[in-house]
Amino acid sequence: MLKHVGLFILFAAIVDFIGIDGIAIVPVPLDNNGSCVYHNETIPNRHELHFGLFGTPCESLICNNASKSVTVRGCPPPTHYTDAVKTYGNFGGPEKQWPWCCPSTWSEAKKV
Repeated sequence: MLKHVGLFILFAAIVDFIGIDGIAIVPVPLDNNGSCVYHNETIPNRHELHFGLFGTPCESLICNNASKSVTVRGCPPPTHYTDAVKTYGNFGGPEKQWPWCCPSTWSEAKKV
């Protein structure tokens, strides 16, 4: 019983750590060319797509066909993206691509 509790706590800590930066790894099918298919988007292997314009979700998608998965980065963006916002200034807003569409980048950009 104690092992189960410890395993649950470890799993919760890992999920919490990954969730801090808004990252999820999602299993996906591959098309005939080895590209990932995620919510009707076809993403070539090792390519990254940024969304957030025209009502699309504020997220970045990266295909890894070796693991048949897509890494979805949402909000808040990982720290190195927030650091870039601080460096390059206020380009954020609700009609921008990821990571600039994340509300956390708007407040970070205003501090510059």
